[in-house]
Amino acid sequence: MAGRARFFHSGARVAGLLFTTALLGSVPPAVATAKNLLLAKQQVKRLAVGARVGTAAGKNGHNFRKKRRRSVLRICNAYPYAKPMNVFLNDVELYGGMEYKECEDFVDLNLLPGDTIRFKTEVDHHQHSAGIFEIADLPNEKATTLLLVITRHDTHSNAVAFQSHVFQHDPKHAQVAVIDAYRGTNPARVQIMHENAVYSPSASVEQLPIGRVNKINGGMFDLILDDGSSTQKETAVDAPPTPDDNQLYKFVALPGHDYVVLRTGIEDEKEEDDGAQEDEAAGADNPVPGDVSFPEELVVFPLSDPNRLLMGEHGGYWFLDTKFVLLMFVLMILAYKVFKPDEKSGQSIFNQGVNSMTTGVQVGAAGLLTRVAGDQVNSPTNSNHG
Repeated sequence: MAGRARFFHSGARVAGLLFTTALLGSVPPAVATAKNLLLAKQQVKRLAVGARVGTAAGKNGHNFRKKRRRSVLRICNAYPYAKPMNVFLNDVELYGGMEYKECEDFVDLNLLPGDTIRFKTEVDHHQHSAGIFEIADLPNEKATTLLLVITRHDTHSNAVAFQSHVFQHDPKHAQVAVIDAYRGTNPARVQIMHENAVYSPSASVEQLPIGRVNKINGGMFDLILDDGSSTQKETAVDAPPTPDDNQLYKFVALPGHDYVVLRTGIEDEKEEDDGAQEDEAAGADNPVPGDVSFPEELVVFPLSDPNRLLMGEHGGYWFLDTKFVLLMFVLMILAYKVFKPDEKSGQSIFNQGVNSMTTGVQVGAAGLLTRVAGDQVNSPTNSNHG
């Protein structure tokens, strides 16, 4: 009963902030307890993300890991639980204590098909398996990011589910995967607009479709989580939200970078409705305690430094763009040569030209001398502005 995640791409949508979108892959719940670990292994989830990468056999008959290009494994814990998750690659601990709403990037892992990513958490001072995700295939493209999010499957049990995606590197745009890890009946939508535009009545706002990967230009934005409880849900889709009625999140998008936006939280059902989930003897699927609600929130990862936009990364401020800085440098060199004093005369080329012009003005119209002299003093500053 091994599941397999499929990845599909939709057509391009070029309008305003958003460019292309792709559907996210999701997999059924993976369940594991201390008593049914064998069953959990049979329900292992597989990641299908491109061309298959195998192993190369050595001369001595042993298998060696094939040399692969750099890729990033991004793991997010969107499972609502007070205790953190411990993450393992096969039997080796990758990260101890990944809190709820926390994401981490792992590089240079040299993953291979068949590797498993295991999640464990503490219950009654003992480590219990929460879920297992097995990698079936890996991409062979350069600089890819593999995204894996562990979530709650539903509000009736403590079973986990996985959502996954592979980002294909795009140096020109920022890619944003919007994942709905929220479990409950409350509808919501995620909106994006330029930073602080929420305070402008004429601001342009667009939807970030949940369950898709969106490409956007670099810049500083505001993300708005409209949880459906405000009057904003009755207004036009493209109307700017009000910060008083919605949750506002800052978002710095750098071109060439991959981001994940998680809608998290759960409206857990009461114990009398869904059973004593923390009692394994009562037939619960998972020993992780439940029956606790978590508020609806957005999580953005990673949080990029806005100064990187100021330093002229793609989509940054034009006045510090690399080409603009290079042009200014060339102009400064030319200005230095023009205004540098001559070794023989002690005057710059500019001063020599002005003196010649001044002499001509004195001969032709002595009344212009004062104005020419004044222009001579202010010319270097005016010339820099020009």
